[in-house]
Amino acid sequence: MIIPYRVDVPSDTRPFINWLIVASLIAIFVLQTIEHRQAREQSEGRIAKRESFVETVQRLKDEMISYKFILNGWKAIGLFGHMWLHVDIPHLIGDLIFLWAFGNAICSKIGNIFYLPIYIGLGLIAAISHLLVGGGPALGAGGVISGILGMFLIFFPENTLNCLVAYRFLGVINKPYFGTITIRSFWIILIWVVFNIWGVLIGIGHIACFAHIGGFVGGAVLAILLLKLKWVTMERYEKSLLQLISREKSDEEETRKDMAPWQQQYIRDREVSQPRTIPLEEKQPKVEPKVIEQ
Repeated sequence: MIIPYRVDVPSDTRPFINWLIVASLIAIFVLQTIEHRQAREQSEGRIAKRESFVETVQRLKDEMISYKFILNGWKAIGLFGHMWLHVDIPHLIGDLIFLWAFGNAICSKIGNIFYLPIYIGLGLIAAISHLLVGGGPALGAGGVISGILGMFLIFFPENTLNCLVAYRFLGVINKPYFGTITIRSFWIILIWVVFNIWGVLIGIGHIACFAHIGGFVGGAVLAILLLKLKWVTMERYEKSLLQLISREKSDEEETRKDMAPWQQQYIRDREVSQPRTIPLEEKQPKVEPKVIEQ
């Protein structure tokens, strides 16, 4: 098991909105738990009154507020509400770990003002992807987090990621091993993508893999657009995936692009009139030693 907990993305901007979203997810889950407990107590009383189990469940679904926000069809309340709900504590903790590790970096990069609309937009993309393939009722922030991973891959493909690891060598060492590793974030994201593609191929029913894939693709495309439109710029010590693939021009060439034509021509003329100085050892031809046969 690999648990990411910190990414190597320095920033001067504090991701307040991502912190607020993390706190909101926890608070909403507490409210869900309270509501479910109250519903369970009510169901026990109704069953004791000989109300059928099916009638009790249907009545509770109609009365419980959280059920109304589950993604179930094209209702707006579900499209916008599902990303704030979770099934149980492991589901919540898993989402919060990835949201904390990667969401803080993305929030700092794009700014607190734009982060919340992008967060909600990625959730909508994930929900639509799920519904287009005929997916059933769903809830959770996994589609949003997949979109954040897609953005992270475009912005910070080479940045490292600190992870907690726990594994056991079955048949060799029964005692589990716990430790930490540092790995390129690219590999963790690749594992996430491969897992979801594998889930689609074998048909994992309890995980909305199409929502995850749709959110990931949406996040990656959005990040590319932000870079192309220069709404997000990379620092000098950062290198986006686009820069790695296209090997963008050096800073000197970019500076020339902003110069007036006569300035560019002046620099070209100087380069022609003042050719590069060749070191003395490069000018002198190399003489191979003569071999004397004895």
